[in-house]
Amino acid sequence: MKRTFMAVGLALSLGMSVPIIAQAKTPPDVTAAYESYKAAIKAGQRQEAAQFAYDAWQSAEKQLGDTKATGDLAAIFSGLKPKFLNGEPAWKKVIQAHKRAIDLSEFDRENPERTELKRRVDYLSWLVPLVPSKTYSEKNTAYGVEHLKARVLALGYEGSMFDAEGTALIAQTAILEKNWMKAQNASVAAITLFGLQPNGAHSKYEDLVHFYLGRAFTAQGQHIEAALTYQALIETLQGVYERPNKTLRNAYGKWLQARDAVEAMKSDDPRAQDILRFTILNDEQNGLVPLIRVSPKVPRQFFKSRNSGWVSVVFSIDENGKVLSASAKGFSNKILRKPALESVMQWRYSPSLGSPRLKNIEVLVRFDMADGKGGILPFPEKYPQPR
Repeated sequence: MKRTFMAVGLALSLGMSVPIIAQAKTPPDVTAAYESYKAAIKAGQRQEAAQFAYDAWQSAEKQLGDTKATGDLAAIFSGLKPKFLNGEPAWKKVIQAHKRAIDLSEFDRENPERTELKRRVDYLSWLVPLVPSKTYSEKNTAYGVEHLKARVLALGYEGSMFDAEGTALIAQTAILEKNWMKAQNASVAAITLFGLQPNGAHSKYEDLVHFYLGRAFTAQGQHIEAALTYQALIETLQGVYERPNKTLRNAYGKWLQARDAVEAMKSDDPRAQDILRFTILNDEQNGLVPLIRVSPKVPRQFFKSRNSGWVSVVFSIDENGKVLSASAKGFSNKILRKPALESVMQWRYSPSLGSPRLKNIEVLVRFDMADGKGGILPFPEKYPQPR
């Protein structure tokens, strides 16, 4: 089963040259900067593309003013979301561009309402997690999350993907504010709205909103509800993706934390017993792939070795998927032994895999070091990688 991802922002399409360049009075310097942007995008030079896009937008602001072309160029620049511009932080310029793109949506002759909502969602999906202080101050302004919801309803898009995404953004903002009940209610509402969308339509918030709900439940001490929320997400994602991806692995980790809290409750609630019996199966290596893998910290003195390194670790897994009695069977450098063991002791496996307890599991913890050209340095000749 494949998912078709629905973009929340303006696509960086080269076809945008048609509506911009087709205008008879487009100034030459706007056209030149825009063509340079396209060339940089084609060459994979994203930072250079951002500078050219900014130049094109600023030229349009000065010479074209309030036009569709100016709005499109502002949307292109804001869509690139550069962290720096001319060596300085660019987030204020990105905010300004997002707002101009939103304001000039009315000049889109095809569907100005849809263009406006897409640009609002794109702006807030960038702003809320990255600039939370600005999110608070703008929450109730013409560009905030509450106004997005109001515009969705005013423009007749109630029940749409925009409605679902706007509700999810309200939940995300409530999480930042630690307004747990509001986050819970908005998350539940967003999940319901996502369920109304047609097959094939998907937003990143469709998965993220389950994390918001689980976080809200956890903060309120509702660990059973949190664990069940993550379980439902895990079961859904396992039916979508053939192999675990980042979202699924994050769900594994959150579920394990919630499960530990449920186990500590020693509750007689039948739902608690169902949670403790729930097993995450992973076909890789007969299921012996950690659901939570903590990378080892590289000792500072090891950077002088000019080699990569390894530690062979042997350990057991208990009935809760926790690592027990880890020891180093071999290593290329003794200073790597401690960080490797500390790392493996934090790994978590699926509960029930260790019932009965699994013993003598051996893994190789690698410390891959890069040379100046990005290549991986070899292991020392005296201690090649064990087979």
